[in-house]
Formats: sequence, structure tokens, C-alpha cells
Amino acid sequence: LEKFYENKIDIVMTDIDMPRLNGLDMARKIIKFDQTIPIIIYSSLNEAKYFMEVIELSIAAYLQKPLKKDNLLKTLSNVVEKIKYQKEFNNNLNILHQYQDLTDSNIAVSKTDLKGVITYVNNNFCKITGYSKEELIGSNHNIIRHKTNDASIFTDMWYRIKNEKQQ
Repeated sequence: LEKFYENKIDIVMTDIDMPRLNGLDMARKIIKFDQTIPIIIYSSLNEAKYFMEVIELSIAAYLQKPLKKDNLLKTLSNVVEKIKYQKEFNNNLNILHQYQDLTDSNIAVSKTDLKGVITYVNNNFCKITGYSKEELIGSNHNIIRHKTNDASIFTDMWYRIKNEKQQ
């Protein structure tokens, strides 16, 4: 556990039966600190209560001793693959947030459901319309329609949203 706190660890592998700290107790402490770290538990103990704890803790894998090389390598390969996908996902999410920040700082954005009820607005949209987010979200998009706007503008807009969105 000390090594985990002192280093950047990608995978934790532990026995349940350890001299100072039970492996499941250590897993609980690690999960409390960082839920994304995959933990592999191995043990010679073959009791249902341990299996249930492993499931409840969402442990990445549980291996029986004696460890078989093929099982260990397959398990490690699966866990490493999940780590790779999680890192790729986090990177893509970070890029998406950067695009959203860039968009939100330069463009007025609103989102509605298909009934025209506003579900999201950014700060620029609020500045342009003069309404707060609280006033806009949950309201019909017609709230921003000025009386001098021709109705055909909104008819065309909703036609495009409903019928051409997939293009």
C-alpha cells in the first residue's frame, strides 16, 4: 500500500493472505483513493465469501493459486488492454472538452430536444439572448423568437433539425 501511494501504479496484483494487511482490505483502500486502478487478486483460499467480496469491489480479476502462466498472461493482457482503452477514452474526452471550451468561448450554442425544449445553452448564447441559463433551460426555443422574425425562419430550422440531422 505504501508503494502504491509513493509511485505511479497502473496495475495492482496482490494475494489476499498477506502478513500485515489483508489483500482485500488493501484493495478497498486503493479503490477509495483511485477507483480506476485495476486490481488483480490471487489466493489459495477457495471460499465463497472471498469471491463475493471480489465481485462487490469490482476487482479486475481473481486468480486461484497455484498461478498458471497461461491464465496469468491472459489476465494481464486483458487488464492492460482495458487500461489502454481507458487512457485512449480519457485522451479523447480531454480533446472533446478542449473543443467544447473553444466552441463555447467563440460561438453561441443551444441544444433542444425534438419538441423544441432547450436542454443546454452556453454563456455566449445567454449574452446574445439576454436570458439566463435558468430561464432558458426547460423553456421552449420560441422564447428567443423576436416578434419581427418571420415564422419561416423557424419552420425551416425545425425542418432541418428533424429531417436533415443525420446527413
